[in-house]
Amino acid sequence: MIDNAILRRGYRRCARLTWRYGTTYFWGAVLLPKPQRKHVHAVYALCRLADDIVDLSDLRTELVDERLTAFEEAFRSALFERRSDDPTMAAIVHTVITCGIEPECFERFFGAMRMDLTVMERLMPPPRRRMTVPSNTWIRSRFPSTTRADTFTMSPVAS
Repeated sequence: MIDNAILRRGYRRCARLTWRYGTTYFWGAVLLPKPQRKHVHAVYALCRLADDIVDLSDLRTELVDERLTAFEEAFRSALFERRSDDPTMAAIVHTVITCGIEPECFERFFGAMRMDLTVMERLMPPPRRRMTVPSNTWIRSRFPSTTRADTFTMSPVAS
């Protein structure tokens, strides 16, 4: 079971992330009944965080794919365990369980993210794809219990 304090903190982080990077989604969620909004924010957070990894295009495609795989594995592990010590991931897992989102949806989602890697590599010249990558120290501070923390990020990356 997920700790309520961690869950509240996670849903706040998801809402903040949605407000900052998905303004349309954030204001669209405001139209929903309050109990449903947090779930929109959590789903957006999962998508945003995966997309940020894919957008690390100043790295070789293989390295970005490794980070995406690590993120996907962290998500699947948290979903299997039905918990996470990371508040953001805890909120995402809680939403998936509470809303009964089928695991197949995530197979398709992560598959689509991988397709973006190859499309982006072919279509965008390197200077336009450069982004700031968070430091491994910052990533580890967000995921202290993860041994592969230096292979993925759970935070939006500034562009």
